[in-house]
Amino acid sequence: MRWPISEPSTLVLFRPQISFVTFFLAQKSVKNLVIFGLVFLLTVFFGFLFNPTLLLARAEIIEVLVEKKVPRSEGQFTQGLVFVGDSLIESTGLYGQSKVCRYPAPKPDDLSLKPPTLCLTLKDNFFAEGIATVNSALYLLTWQEGAVFKLDLTTLEILETFFSPSQGWGLTTVGETLWRSDGTDKLTPHKIENFAVTGGKLSASDGLRPIDNLNELEYDQAAGLILANIYQSCRVAAIDPKSGLVTFFLDLSSICQMESQYQKNPQQNALNGLAFDESGRLWVTGKNWPNLYWITWTPPSAAASIVSAQSPVTAGPPSKSATPATSNSPDLPDSEKK
Repeated sequence: MRWPISEPSTLVLFRPQISFVTFFLAQKSVKNLVIFGLVFLLTVFFGFLFNPTLLLARAEIIEVLVEKKVPRSEGQFTQGLVFVGDSLIESTGLYGQSKVCRYPAPKPDDLSLKPPTLCLTLKDNFFAEGIATVNSALYLLTWQEGAVFKLDLTTLEILETFFSPSQGWGLTTVGETLWRSDGTDKLTPHKIENFAVTGGKLSASDGLRPIDNLNELEYDQAAGLILANIYQSCRVAAIDPKSGLVTFFLDLSSICQMESQYQKNPQQNALNGLAFDESGRLWVTGKNWPNLYWITWTPPSAAASIVSAQSPVTAGPPSKSATPATSNSPDLPDSEKK
């Protein structure tokens, strides 16, 4: 387990025991090992006493309902989505193909997504990643290049270039702070002025279990939760930005099963891309998917919940599937990663 920089209170009870582990095991003494065992059991006991939910938590898994499917052109290696007024802005990746495009925002009665009205193509040595808006600017991550571009929302012209200290995957805005994912369980806060790191990292977890492979991000202002695609899975984690705890998971397996591109290559053509439109509808898609989906779901039976607006929510019962995958992604060629 990787210890978080910003952890819930119960984790603090565990942290001092790291030094005990090192000390007692180094002595190679049965007596010391017994003492360590007692210390560990006491730590677990008091951790449970003060916050049993943290130790035993298993976030509810909720199946989604597809309210609308809107066809679109194939071949878009989707990395980020964001709605701005009556426009949908999408970033797409791969070296030599990365770009940012603006589309007319899809509507529930649209037969297909209209063609883009404006695109910015990046240089071949940049792999575009997640996007987020702050005021009148659009921020664009790159995967391994360390560059973060600030774009004009109207013209998509690059205004400034900042530096990211580690890989860029997903990006979203919470108030006046940009939160970035890097493919681990960590979310890093950044200043909007210069993309400098501000404050400690947040570790996403289901109880004490880290949730790795966090990818595309979207903030739900109504619920105060960060939604995160879990790379190469068909689930979205709803994360409390204060504690890092996952409140619930959205299960989109039924959508993945409908997508021919996902069925052909679930590793490369993974579920990725989620954004709320101006009416509060949540739209999702995937890499190279030929469709956008407007989804709704039933609120979880406990804890905070989020529900897409403007539609009766009649999703099915919670999934009986296993707990979310948190293992590292399998190795892929550089051209197919992310």
